[in-house]
Amino acid sequence: MNLKFTRSANLLRNELAAILGMLLLMGIVVLLHIQLHQYSYDDAYIHFRVARNLVDFGVPYYNPLEILKVSTSSGWVIFLALIYWLAKAIHLVGHFALIISIINALITIGVVFIYTRIVEIFLQRQLTLPQKLLFQTTILALLLLPSIGLMETSLALLLAGAGIFLLLKTKSVGFLLLAMSLYFRMELILLASLLCALAIFRGEFKLQKTILWFTAGILPFIIFDLYFFRTIIPQSVLAKSVVYSITPFQTFIEVLNRSLPGFPAANFPKLIVRATFLLLPIVVLSWVTIREKDLIKRSYYPAALGVSALLVLASYVGKHVLLFEWYTPLYMLPLVTSLFSYAYLVPPPRNFVLKIPLFTLFLFSGFFLVSSMHAIHSRPDDFVLFESGARVKMYLYVGDILNQEYPEANLLTSEIGGLGYSFKGKILDGAGLASRDALTFHPMAIPVQRSSGTSGAIPYEFVIASEPDIIVSYDIFAEELLSKDVSAEYHLITLPAYLPEDIQYSKNGFLWGSKFLRVYMHKSLPLSANLCKFALATSQTLNPACKKYVQ
Repeated sequence: MNLKFTRSANLLRNELAAILGMLLLMGIVVLLHIQLHQYSYDDAYIHFRVARNLVDFGVPYYNPLEILKVSTSSGWVIFLALIYWLAKAIHLVGHFALIISIINALITIGVVFIYTRIVEIFLQRQLTLPQKLLFQTTILALLLLPSIGLMETSLALLLAGAGIFLLLKTKSVGFLLLAMSLYFRMELILLASLLCALAIFRGEFKLQKTILWFTAGILPFIIFDLYFFRTIIPQSVLAKSVVYSITPFQTFIEVLNRSLPGFPAANFPKLIVRATFLLLPIVVLSWVTIREKDLIKRSYYPAALGVSALLVLASYVGKHVLLFEWYTPLYMLPLVTSLFSYAYLVPPPRNFVLKIPLFTLFLFSGFFLVSSMHAIHSRPDDFVLFESGARVKMYLYVGDILNQEYPEANLLTSEIGGLGYSFKGKILDGAGLASRDALTFHPMAIPVQRSSGTSGAIPYEFVIASEPDIIVSYDIFAEELLSKDVSAEYHLITLPAYLPEDIQYSKNGFLWGSKFLRVYMHKSLPLSANLCKFALATSQTLNPACKKYVQ
């Protein structure tokens, strides 16, 4: 009797510890999102603008009168549009970014728990608390930047994970969720195709049911795209392949730089360290595939996750893709899930070699989460996205002023997220994502027209061809324009690179090598009083165009 009571007490204690741990995790994740979402990605606001136009004008176009598929994620746009419609109905549109950050926090928590359950099904047992800590800390760190950055990655992986979970429960409806995930992140087509092929080949699901559910998941999105755009290929995919001039080796270096959470490599020794810790799991998984063939045959799902991760990596490098942080979880999460599963499926002592990279990833992840918590306490510049997010805040601020004073103007820029969300008028995109005509003037020559092949800069010829009313750009994206004399057509207002609240945390006031955000205003327009006052109050340089506002 006492033994049974002791076991029940221990079980209750463990369950309470798990519940408290879950609540603590949820609290930390939500707090991080609320405090740091202001430093989101510029690209997030591209989706926001398209979703807003879908609600306000009934069309998912970046510029309402231009039929162009700017967003790469129609599923995410539809999801955002639903949230925006609800926010508009209850008069909370002004807090839309905050709402999405909280939703993303909850989605990210969902991803952590669904992949934990997937691993437990692989292992056919529950994970111990230390094992959960090891796994969940690592995947949370991988998801955190895209999630706080207000991107769609977490929702895409949640749909894929829920699909895998249902397939493991032999429910063919899982194919529907897998298919849906493709319209949130197209890279997941590799994982979905692999799982479909293996499931059919092994006779676990009937071919007809598989095709039916998969079609039901993807067909509505295809119809949506064809109805509005007459294509399923995003303009941004076409534009990036033309605008960015990078080699497969440069993409590989970016993979090394971005794959481990929160540690941007600034020099060669750091790059070597990152290469070691990233390539080690890949080598170890390859070793498992060769040595543990019987285990792979019995449990092919972890192998499929690992192989899909390598295929995504290979496709990025092979197509010399310019890599962003929200791409990273699409290969790192399946890779870590596969590695963790085999670390406990392979019997000891052979599994020791699998646990070494796992523990290393855990240390990286833990340090990153701690530094992120420190950022919300006192030092926002400790957050990895501080610099890039500070520029988005500046774009939102300047765009709002321009929208109030020049709502009918057309505005040229090469970063169309934050600026395009706060300025609701027509945007001319120098990088060609939202302006097809701009691609005529790309790729720009290096170093004559731009300093780097990774820079989506503004071609001077496009300025001449499009005749914008306003041009807004940081120095780094306007190098060719800076070399030209446009003073006959435009007034120039130079603004600091940061808002006052962020510049105090900047080392030297420079942002990506840019000292200023430059605003060119056509002389046919009255000069912006609010921008001039802001420039004179904060800038260290003389703004001759604003001299009448000098007090």
